[in-house]
Amino acid sequence: MAYSGVHRRREDAGRMRTRLTRRLAAVCRPIIGAIALAPGVLSGDLWLVPEGGGASDVVAVNSFAGRLTCGSKLVTPERRVTLAVLPQTLTADDAAKIRTELLDFYRRLGRSFVVSLAALGVNGWTVTGPVRGAVAFRTQLGKLLELSGGEGQKPDGAALYESISASAGQLGTDWAEVVFIGKAPALDPALNEYAAAYLGRRFRAARLRVSFWPAGESGAGVWDEVARATGGVSMRAGVESFPSESGAKSFAELDCAGPQISRGFVLYRAAWLNAAGVAVEGFPALAAAVGTEPASVARYAELRSIAREAAATAGKALTRESREKLLGEVKSGLAIDAADPEMLRVGANIAEHAGEHKAAAGLLAAMAEVKPADAAVFGELGHERMEAGEPDKAEIALTRARQLKAGDARVSEDLGRVAMARGRD
Repeated sequence: MAYSGVHRRREDAGRMRTRLTRRLAAVCRPIIGAIALAPGVLSGDLWLVPEGGGASDVVAVNSFAGRLTCGSKLVTPERRVTLAVLPQTLTADDAAKIRTELLDFYRRLGRSFVVSLAALGVNGWTVTGPVRGAVAFRTQLGKLLELSGGEGQKPDGAALYESISASAGQLGTDWAEVVFIGKAPALDPALNEYAAAYLGRRFRAARLRVSFWPAGESGAGVWDEVARATGGVSMRAGVESFPSESGAKSFAELDCAGPQISRGFVLYRAAWLNAAGVAVEGFPALAAAVGTEPASVARYAELRSIAREAAATAGKALTRESREKLLGEVKSGLAIDAADPEMLRVGANIAEHAGEHKAAAGLLAAMAEVKPADAAVFGELGHERMEAGEPDKAEIALTRARQLKAGDARVSEDLGRVAMARGRD
């Protein structure tokens, strides 16, 4: 019998499905493996809360996954401050003005602080100090600004934030104060939350309190958020806003067990909680799986670009070529952050439409980690578990969806299917 066109089309469709299954498996395998190995593993984070001013009774931190368990101890940092200049952000006129204003600032600090100077150059920070006396201060500041190269080096904002924070440990330790002086590096406003969370995480890991003194009329950009998250101060109003009164200041150091995620990292809005459970301060933060370093601001910008492209592709009728392109975008995005909800959503949709229920469930399980209060995600996860022939796992997700008050009738239907499957066993 002649080999018909119908047979050829069926074989082509079978080959396409096999190819899609393999691509989906390549995307999902590391995520599913990480989730299987993750239970009980927590990452930690440090927070510094000023004593007094309404925050003295802060006892915990609220995260996307709820209240974090924190240990607390009182710390009284030595009165050390590093004045860290960002010459790349200054014009020649700015630099000349800064020299005068910094000398006045140094005199204002008087003997209350041990003062060091730093300037950011092409090879990182150059630090000198402690500085003793106004003459030595003026001389060392001039030398630092010359060594740093000053005006003419204009890296983009994302690259400059990476340079500022990459060697933060050079600027102090034990919750010493760092005052960055310059103009806030230009950045896409859509990246501000991430940049603030990224910098705050790095400076807290180095045990540094961060303040920012904007040069001239420039705004502070992400720095006000970083100051709140590290126990520093905003200096938009000038040097008068820097606390230079005599006597050491005390803080509560909170050591918190971070939200549990198995892979990647997640951006969220954190809040300090007082003993009554009331939020007293909020700021952007990052949670990361153990052994995972959140992406740099530049890489995160790349991730958001990939997510926009994937959303645009997914919004059109998919051909074989566009589906392959979309899978490539999902794989590239999850290589940057395996917990990114937008990329996981696109990947799960592809898997569901292809009837690859186990792959879809793996991606939805990763999404449920970073959306633990989303009833719809748990309901969808339970459905895909059921379609994949995993009723026990389906019941866990569906029960959670019901606890979160999912109004989807499919949750009840799927729970009924679980009961029927058990009755057949």
